[in-house]
Amino acid sequence: MQYLKRVTDKSACLLDDAVLAMLIDSATVEVNVNLARRCLAEDNLDGYRKAKSLLPAIMWCGQSADFERKADKLKATGLYMVDIDHMTENVEKVYREVVEPRTQELFIIGAHITPSGKGLRLIAVACKQELNTLQANMDWLVDELKLKQYGDYDTVCRDYSRLSFVVPRSDWFLVPPIADYSHNSPLHNIQAEEEVAEERSEAGAVSANEAVAEVKPKEVDKEGVLFKGAKVGDIIDKYVEQYGVPSAGERHAYYNNMVRNFRNMLDNDPELIASMLPLFGKPYEYRLSQCKSITKTNNTSRFSKEFFFFLVDNGFYPTDKKSKNLALKEYIEEEPEEPAPDVIPPLPPVFREFVSIAPPDFKLPVINALMPLMGTLTSYVRANYFDHREHSTSFFNVIYAPAGSGKSFVFKLMEPLLSNIELRDEIATMREAIYLNVKSAKGANEKDPKDPHVSVRIMPAINSQPEFLQKMRDNKGYHMFTFAEEVDTFAKGQRAGGVDKSDMYRVAWDNGLYGQSFKSANTFKGRVKLFYNILMTGTPNQVRNYYKNTENGMVTRVAFCEIPNQEFREYQSWKQLSRKQLETIGKFVNRCDNNTYTRPLDYSVEDALEVEEKDFDEAVPWNYQFRPFEYVDMSFIFKSLLEFDRKQRVQASAENNMARDTFRRRTAVKGFRLALICTQCWKKITKKEEKIIIDFVKWWMEKDIEESLKLFGDKMNDEMQESLNVHNNKRAGVLASLPTVFEKSDIVAQCLKQGVKTNARQLVCRWKKDKLIESIGDNKYKKL
Repeated sequence: MQYLKRVTDKSACLLDDAVLAMLIDSATVEVNVNLARRCLAEDNLDGYRKAKSLLPAIMWCGQSADFERKADKLKATGLYMVDIDHMTENVEKVYREVVEPRTQELFIIGAHITPSGKGLRLIAVACKQELNTLQANMDWLVDELKLKQYGDYDTVCRDYSRLSFVVPRSDWFLVPPIADYSHNSPLHNIQAEEEVAEERSEAGAVSANEAVAEVKPKEVDKEGVLFKGAKVGDIIDKYVEQYGVPSAGERHAYYNNMVRNFRNMLDNDPELIASMLPLFGKPYEYRLSQCKSITKTNNTSRFSKEFFFFLVDNGFYPTDKKSKNLALKEYIEEEPEEPAPDVIPPLPPVFREFVSIAPPDFKLPVINALMPLMGTLTSYVRANYFDHREHSTSFFNVIYAPAGSGKSFVFKLMEPLLSNIELRDEIATMREAIYLNVKSAKGANEKDPKDPHVSVRIMPAINSQPEFLQKMRDNKGYHMFTFAEEVDTFAKGQRAGGVDKSDMYRVAWDNGLYGQSFKSANTFKGRVKLFYNILMTGTPNQVRNYYKNTENGMVTRVAFCEIPNQEFREYQSWKQLSRKQLETIGKFVNRCDNNTYTRPLDYSVEDALEVEEKDFDEAVPWNYQFRPFEYVDMSFIFKSLLEFDRKQRVQASAENNMARDTFRRRTAVKGFRLALICTQCWKKITKKEEKIIIDFVKWWMEKDIEESLKLFGDKMNDEMQESLNVHNNKRAGVLASLPTVFEKSDIVAQCLKQGVKTNARQLVCRWKKDKLIESIGDNKYKKL
């Protein structure tokens, strides 16, 4: 049997048990199959076909000596396939009840679910001599198992070159033992179609019963194959000595890498390469097929960077110092390779629906824009972090891009998610306006009407601090939400009323207490716990100007996301949400936002506008009840957050990057809150949903910390270094004031005198590391 690495490939490779195991255990295969099924569920047929095209594919029925997928060169393997599509019953149930009891009797050696998730594929040996075509064997097996009643019988598998897409191991019921059906020994004289078989006979094709012709290695004078004066055979021996002999399961990838390294040295000739390199226990024709496949790909005249330094380090490159230095400089200064396209992991509902309609450049910005919106809807949930401190779903997110890059996509998300809250806010605002009208109409000696304390959740970007705190109190622990279409608008609101509210926003992200106290009786007094979500859009310059101070802790609390510059690009087309997607979003909104009016809401906003002020309380149900708070066990995400934190800490230490070390802690908190939102996307959380959340949050945290470092990493490092230099100057002053030979007590005395708070032991360690002093006894030192 043979397989194609991609369905679009023209050349095939030999299939054996190790390769099949590698394919069905591949994480890439699992991701692409899941993507294909998700696209199919969303009626995205183009995405489904594209995902399928990325899967490897196996030819069970045919094979060729030169490993090319050409109909006139394929020969029978003695196997055939049966496909049952669009099954009306559970695929596993049909297999267990109908197929599995008869697998030995009917010579079925393989069975798995198709990539669509709705079909069953069987691989069987042609066991009846009187059935000499693929079609006849397929019809016989389908009739024996009576499979037509369970779905559509796909009859297109009657061709030798028919491909079977690879699916992950979890979708296999029965994995075929490839070694028992060697490609050198076709089992039966099975034909694809009689007409095709006749054409091959007339053309003088080899009989299907004949074994594939044995391919012999090319005769090569290995002693005469040289590279810059050195024997290539010696270079190969040194390569194997340095990198080791591959073990079972590693040989395929090891050999592929070796071919790519030596292809330039051996004229990109597949036969020469296959003859020179060791076979590592595999047949020569199998290795030759690998070499043919690799040498057909694009090639450069340069070696890989790793292999080039291998040649230099082992003396196989020219000994001329000037030539070597020029070559080294070229490799050291080479341009970095293009990064691989990012693959978004499976997403929770709501995230998945909105991301599916977004163009590629907008998928990550959509996720970041959804976080404060969904955080507002999930205000009722709370969870304990590592430190057992209670957290809610508070987010300050910023989407930035040059002008005209499509930042207004945010409105597409707000309407289906916040429409219920907007309706309640409008009715509550009318009730508050009536209260203020009545209050202003009262005489000096008349008693003020009772304050209704209406709940308004959506606040404008420009508001006064007393109004903000009063509304926060009236919302009783539920989040308020603000959207600023431009960062400048929010900056104006931050200074509204002559008060800088930046301290208040930092407290709001931490859900801390904040308040004010004035002698005036006409303003808000007291302290209230803040729950707030902010979504802003703006240009890069606006963002940098607004967040000038990187040391006050605000930039570490904000999640930044950039929309790639759309200048001179084609228009990015958005899709429409399907009816099924809108139903999924609606279920989420109804499940989260089930706050109820004290009596049923029978009037629309338009009807309420016609109601007299004096009749408003009786006619319009403006007051509603908040749902109780719920506490969620988030312990399943802790391990992943700790792994992320540990990885970033090690990387920050290796890079001496203080900004990365600072950002990692807050990024983990944002990831924790994102996971808390995700738990509300399903009605019930199982192990499957927990894995989706973990993979999604880990992927997002990597994006978030790199985005923050891109914007503010250099600036934060410079400011920290400047602060550190001031401290170092103080330490230098302590050292300068000490005698040539001094003791630890002298350091303590000078630190007290100069106001330096650093521990004396730390100063000693630093000075020793910088080779400024040396130890000459117990707590006794000498300047160098």
